[in-house]
Amino acid sequence: MDKTTEWQLFLIQMRLEWTQAYNIEVEKEKLSFQVDDNQITYTKFNDLLRRQVNGKGHEPLLTKIKDWQFVKKENQLILKVVFSDSTTYSSRFPLPRTKEQP
Repeated sequence: MDKTTEWQLFLIQMRLEWTQAYNIEVEKEKLSFQVDDNQITYTKFNDLLRRQVNGKGHEPLLTKIKDWQFVKKENQLILKVVFSDSTTYSSRFPLPRTKEQP
């Protein structure tokens, strides 16, 4: 799969999950949030961006990445990914409205 397709699929998946997110915590190379009763975490693992649920599992979302970071700015989350061939992609996600834990 080419990088553009991989990136677009990642964005679709993240946006679907992001619409239900709350209790969001942003660090440079880690994003964690709640969806229903599950803690979702995106972290870098070797050259992968992986997703875990409740600290378990290994779901590679992006491969062959050199660097990535999340930045929380005003009312949005900015994601920047640099692949191993130096191709760079970025995207912005609106921060979900604050909601109480169900």
